[in-house]
Amino acid sequence: MVTSIKDLMTQAREALSGRWGLAVGTFFVYILIVAALNHYPLLNWRGAGFHITISSSLVWLLIGGALTLGVATFSLAIARKEKADLKMIFSGFKYYGKTFGLYLLMMLFCFLVDATADSSRYYCSNFHQ
Repeated sequence: MVTSIKDLMTQAREALSGRWGLAVGTFFVYILIVAALNHYPLLNWRGAGFHITISSSLVWLLIGGALTLGVATFSLAIARKEKADLKMIFSGFKYYGKTFGLYLLMMLFCFLVDATADSSRYYCSNFHQ
């Protein structure tokens, strides 16, 4: 059975009823974290004969899986009309090893798809920066 778009919109409005502020605020915090990590180098140090730069992309690779799981957990809690709060976006760090491994596999898969196929036909081609 296929659910109509109208029914999905009604379900979404019902799930968000009285929780719009929480949902918007939580996603705003998440977007601020992502934007900060994607636009600013974290370390750019020059010394005598060397230059060290730690890219924000490396940091996102390290924490992206945990934050992604946290946002998914928060979204599901809202959709299921369960208790949800801002702290949930950081709940993925409880499973850091698994989230890091899965995120790394996802990045590897996207890289391989882009490198070996007509990437304009795949979602991964728009995923990396």
